[in-house]
Amino acid sequence: MVYHANYLRYFERARTEWLRWLGCDAQVLMREHGLAFTVRRMELDFIKPARMDEMVEVSVAPSLVKRVYFMLDQEARVAGEPIARARVQVACVAGEGFAPRAIPDFLLDKIGQVS
Repeated sequence: MVYHANYLRYFERARTEWLRWLGCDAQVLMREHGLAFTVRRMELDFIKPARMDEMVEVSVAPSLVKRVYFMLDQEARVAGEPIARARVQVACVAGEGFAPRAIPDFLLDKIGQVS
C-alpha cells in the first residue's frame, strides 16, 4: 500500500502543475515579483489506501480566493474512486522573510476564473 505521507507529494505535484497551467511558474514568480506560494494549512481525509502501481489521479479546484491566499479542494482517485481528500490554504508570501503579500492581479484573476 502507498504510505500515507506520499499523498502530500501527490497533492503538491498537482498544485504545482495546476499553477503552471494557469501561467504561474514558481521560479518566474520569485525572480520577477519576489513572491512565492506556501502551504499555510492543510486538512487531509484518508478514505482508502492506494496500492503500489495503481494510477492515482489528483484534482485541484479553488473554493475561496482572497487577496493574500486561496483555498483549494483536492481529491485523489483511483479508477474514479476517491481515496483521499485535502483542503489546502495556499498563501502568497515575500520570497525574502516570508511576510504575507498580495497575489499579483494577473494571477488573482486567473484563479478567480476557474473557481
